[in-house]
Amino acid sequence: MPSLSRKKYFVYLLGLDPLHIFYVGKGSGNRPYMHAGEARANILTLKCAVIRFLRRNHRSYGVRIAHETDDETLAYWHEMKTITSYPPGSLTNLITGYRK
Repeated sequence: MPSLSRKKYFVYLLGLDPLHIFYVGKGSGNRPYMHAGEARANILTLKCAVIRFLRRNHRSYGVRIAHETDDETLAYWHEMKTITSYPPGSLTNLITGYRK
């Protein structure tokens, strides 16, 4: 599967639609699609529980690229800023972004 972005790194959103985002991540290549595999493998995170719930109820979610960059540090910064732009508790993220 080709990369979703023209740049090396990107920040992506998983959601039912633009108003119902449940996860914000930073990645490259096909990283956004790896979450479905994690859910199938019964990884015990809230994000995976949401994906399993959607599947059981015959619903799908989409991937949207929010930011693109060739600078990984900048990608982490955009991830953190995007996560903190949502109300506390509204996302399934375990952490609030930048980890370095």
